[in-house]
Amino acid sequence: MTDLSLAKTVVPTPPATTSGSGNGPITFTVTLHNAGPAAATGVAVTDLLNPSLFVYDSSMATPGTYNQMNGVWSVGALASGSDGTLTIMAHENGCHSFGTTGSNTATVTAKDQTDPNSANNTAMASVIFGCN
Repeated sequence: MTDLSLAKTVVPTPPATTSGSGNGPITFTVTLHNAGPAAATGVAVTDLLNPSLFVYDSSMATPGTYNQMNGVWSVGALASGSDGTLTIMAHENGCHSFGTTGSNTATVTAKDQTDPNSANNTAMASVIFGCN
């Protein structure tokens, strides 16, 4: 049994907005925590950017790898008490109306062990677009 949980942040942090040109950098950070009591194996998190809102620039995943085409972060194993981090760098796709909100969600989509609390296996963060 493992208790996995996700937390997600975004920069710029609302109520701040992306730049007026519509090309401002947006950084999503997902933190995966294993509260145990056992190590988690076969872990995957899906975090696919909405292509109508965001353009993928790059990513960093520790542990594991991130596939921007299908949005799957293949974490693999995560020891009890440990954290994993996925950082996705993107920018706004086009120029959305000032004040439009763009959200991004991450969800634990695979694991080999039972998770007694699946309610904390999804996390969302939003950015407010500031294109003029």
